Amino acid sequence: MRYLILILVIAALYASALASEINIGLDRCLILNDSGDTSLPSKIALHFNLPDSLLGKEIIYSQLSGWLSLHHDGADSLVELNFSPIISDWPDGAYDYRSIEAITDSLGAGTYTVRLGDTAAFQVDITGFIRQLSNAERTNYGLVATVDLLGDANILLPEALGE
Repeated sequence: MRYLILILVIAALYASALASEINIGLDRCLILNDSGDTSLPSKIALHFNLPDSLLGKEIIYSQLSGWLSLHHDGADSLVELNFSPIISDWPDGAYDYRSIEAITDSLGAGTYTVRLGDTAAFQVDITGFIRQLSNAERTNYGLVATVDLLGDANILLPEALGE
């Protein structure tokens, strides 16, 4: 059976009534900024649990969806979200901006680029990552995203995004 997985970044967890589509919410989100160098891009560590029923299933398409609302003077500037798998457990408070690199896979899981003036809902194709999880080729420790304002000083995300 084929499955479509949508991971909603800041959404409630619920299971769809349709067997072909499953929506999964986050169980952990951590925003990391470098306290010593504000020119470095913010990072967001995300974790979600996949249902055991997806193990060994064929995954046709999977996307990570969310809402990006950034305010910056340069509305024509481009912001890029680069998602990479995390390769080890990351208990609360155990990692900071620099140390999270030690547990981040160098291979990307997806990228999204948008003009700041056009920021809104986004969808990043993470099919390869979810296929690896479904086929038990990789352990699910989540993803880390780097939020990079291309060509300009970076935008720092607030430490708490709210409920």
